[in-house]
Amino acid sequence: MNKKAILYLIIFGLLGTGIALFWASGVSAATLPQIDIKSIPSRIDKGESSIIVWKVTNADSCTASGEWSGRKSLVGTKSVRPKKTSQYVLTCFNENGSNSNFAVVGVENEDTEEFKFSFNVSPQTINLGEAVAISWATENAVSCAASGDWSGRKSKSGTETLSPTEDVTYTLSCVGEGEVSTLSRSVRVYRPSSQTSVPTSSNPQTFKVACAVSTNRATIGQRVTFAAGETGGEAPINFVWSGAVNGIGKVQSVNFSSVGTKNARVTATDALDRTQVATCSTNIVAGTVVGTVIRRQVPPPVQTPPFVEDVSAPKFLSYGGIVVPSQDCSTCSDGDKDQPLFASVFSPKSFGLLLWYIFLILFNVALIIAFIYSGKKIWEHYFVPVPLNGNNKNGNGNNYNYLSSPRL
Repeated sequence: MNKKAILYLIIFGLLGTGIALFWASGVSAATLPQIDIKSIPSRIDKGESSIIVWKVTNADSCTASGEWSGRKSLVGTKSVRPKKTSQYVLTCFNENGSNSNFAVVGVENEDTEEFKFSFNVSPQTINLGEAVAISWATENAVSCAASGDWSGRKSKSGTETLSPTEDVTYTLSCVGEGEVSTLSRSVRVYRPSSQTSVPTSSNPQTFKVACAVSTNRATIGQRVTFAAGETGGEAPINFVWSGAVNGIGKVQSVNFSSVGTKNARVTATDALDRTQVATCSTNIVAGTVVGTVIRRQVPPPVQTPPFVEDVSAPKFLSYGGIVVPSQDCSTCSDGDKDQPLFASVFSPKSFGLLLWYIFLILFNVALIIAFIYSGKKIWEHYFVPVPLNGNNKNGNGNNYNYLSSPRL
């Protein structure tokens, strides 16, 4: 191997290594799914529709959350008609993890879900041994809790029959989105030999307090409302919150930034300096972080319905610069159809990458061998003594020149 061949081998070896490293860095930067999703138009009037358009690259499967759900293809469109401002989240997966992105449709003059609450007790005057019927109904309520002379969490609507033995007051507190409503109904019980006295400030009713929470399970960042209700107290009544919630007042809304069970404690004090305490709790779990990378949250292997396409869409559409095929998935290419999550392990791209790495290893081994071989030749060429034609002989009778060589 001459000098020129060795030089070429070194140059091409360094060039090939640089190209391989550059290509590998480009591949690693694109290992997570890339999601382009938008709403067209992004703001609508109430009753109008918007189109969600998405296109995903480097992904095996996608699922929807937020105001839509189910499995989605890698490319598609969907017409939506929300009644209020809504967020449409798309999370896509491959062998390296997952990524999420979302589109928002804003609604002008959007519908407000009015919170309504009714509570009745009948009859409100009975003789000892008789029963009363309690009924309640709500609209757009989150949860309800009883206090006073009954207790416990209650359904959003229902009925109960109770037989009090003395004058009682039934209180029900229901929580809506950001507000709480508390209603109380009193029942007077007459005994055969005596009549129950009317409660006064000198003969106060039993002071009780209850705590309710808008949801028993929420995600990080989701607003949770805690509300207190009381009965039998002398106004004014002060409510002080402690534990996972801090503040003063009947209602407290908080956003938690960590997971776990959050216990709230409310202490109520009335004008007679009586104090009652109630507790309630909610469980905070980790949810999908919109717009950020989530490391390997693979969906459980459950049976999901097939992707339903809108066959009324044209064959190819362009929305805001995103060109997508029609919703008829029979016209989709293989890359646009949903694939099993494990299919990417045996994909042509992964196999080609493996072959390229094997070639790179073999090429560098050959380069190392070439360096060793060329080093040996250089050593023999420049540093091994050369015999001379002359009378300057060493002790063995050979002529050598250790300082110069005709090859130099």
